[in-house]
Amino acid sequence: ITTMDLERVIGQWVDDTASRAPDPSGPASPGLTEQPPLDDVFDSGRLDESSGGDTGLAQELLETLIRESASLDERMRAGLEAADSRAVADAAHALKGSAAKLGFIALAEAALAVERAAKAGEDSSALYPALEAHLVDPARVVEAARR
Repeated sequence: ITTMDLERVIGQWVDDTASRAPDPSGPASPGLTEQPPLDDVFDSGRLDESSGGDTGLAQELLETLIRESASLDERMRAGLEAADSRAVADAAHALKGSAAKLGFIALAEAALAVERAAKAGEDSSALYPALEAHLVDPARVVEAARR
C-alpha cells in the first residue's frame, strides 16, 4: 500500500474530522491535550499485513473500523452510564481486536485496559478518557502514512 493509496482511501474522512469544532470544555482528563507520537498510535505495517497489500481491502477495513469504532464507543458509553460492566467489556473487547489487527496500537491498549477493568467488576469509567483520546482519527492516519 502506497502513501498515496492510503491518503486516497481515507481522504473522505479527513474533511469531516477537520471540520469538527474543538470541544470548548477541553480534554476529558489532564494530559490528553498533547497527541502521542504517531509511531505509538498507528502501525501501518499491520494494516498492510491485514490487507495483504490490497488497497481496496485496506479501504474496506479502515472504513469498517471507523464506522464500528463509533458504534462501539456508543455501546461503551451506554454501558458506563448504566453501570453494565458486561456491555462495557464486550464493546471494549470488540474494539480492541479490530484496532490491534489494523495497527491502532494505542487504541487497542486502551480498550484492553477498559475491558479488563470491566471484567473484574471495577469501575472502568476512569479509564475511558484514555480510550476516547485514541479513537480512530483518520487525519492522524493520513499524517502517519506521509512519514
